[in-house]
Amino acid sequence: MRAALIAVTALAIRAQTPSDPTDVLAHARDNMVERAKRLPNYTCVQTVDREYFVRSTPRLRTHPAIR
Repeated sequence: MRAALIAVTALAIRAQTPSDPTDVLAHARDNMVERAKRLPNYTCVQTVDREYFVRSTPRLRTHPAIR
């Protein structure tokens, strides 16, 4: 029984004709267009307020011999 199932599956796989790449791409495009139509139509907006630290005193310099 198992051998018959494997044989039928192998024949079914071999019986499939190779797909034309142009048809495959057209089908994929159609699928993407259909999915895009079902997506919600909204936009997210994010506002970022940045503040920068300004040093009030000058930075201390190290002596070159100490480094």
